[in-house]
Amino acid sequence: MRIRSTLAALALSTTLVMPAVAADTAKTYTRAELEQIIVETILKHPEALIQSVDNMQKSQASKQAETAKQNIEAYKTSLFNDPESPVAGNKKGDVTVVEFFDYNCGYCKRSFDEILKLSQTDKNVRFVFKEYPVLAPSSETAARASLAFHALNPDRYLDYHASLFRLGGRFDEETLANTAENFGVKADKLKEKMKDPKITKHLQDNAELASKLGARGVPLFVIGSDIAPGALSYEDLQSRVGAAREELKKKK
Repeated sequence: MRIRSTLAALALSTTLVMPAVAADTAKTYTRAELEQIIVETILKHPEALIQSVDNMQKSQASKQAETAKQNIEAYKTSLFNDPESPVAGNKKGDVTVVEFFDYNCGYCKRSFDEILKLSQTDKNVRFVFKEYPVLAPSSETAARASLAFHALNPDRYLDYHASLFRLGGRFDEETLANTAENFGVKADKLKEKMKDPKITKHLQDNAELASKLGARGVPLFVIGSDIAPGALSYEDLQSRVGAAREELKKKK
């Protein structure tokens, strides 16, 4: 905020201070004198400073939104239609919610509860899950187990996905494999599949895609033409899905 205020002050020096300075062409101002004029101008016109900061933030938000749209369009196939990524909800839904997540992330766990709620109240949403293990080495172990399970028994993926969040970070291979037994996948089969080079490639692709989208952590959501970092509540998800639907209507 301090940096933004400084930039706003500099903007004010152009819009408010410079006309007055320019009027006095006979005087040469020192740096200290100009700084004092700027400070006095800001004190006399605080509302202009607030407006300048507000305009700057709106401009930045607009640029970020436009960049997000461009990135989503550029990587839409990898985001929405990657056959290796687990899918849940209505597979023919009109709006797709993509989530980059890490099983060691508490915010991801919280968001998953909200995703389940949305899936129960809105039967026309499609969900795509992107494993993005960035928090700990065990995160990658869990991600490998999850993708291996999906390859072996995609119909029970969501159950296994939910069970991993309930493990509370106990992501050693034995625990992950034994948990898979509860949902119809043999432990030895899961362990073997976890070594598949395709899974390694998929995780690398996810990491590259997240980086291209400007990810700074997890969770990260992509909904319609909107990129939303951080945990989303049920109301947030519902609102963004609604906005995506309205966007689709305008395109028709």
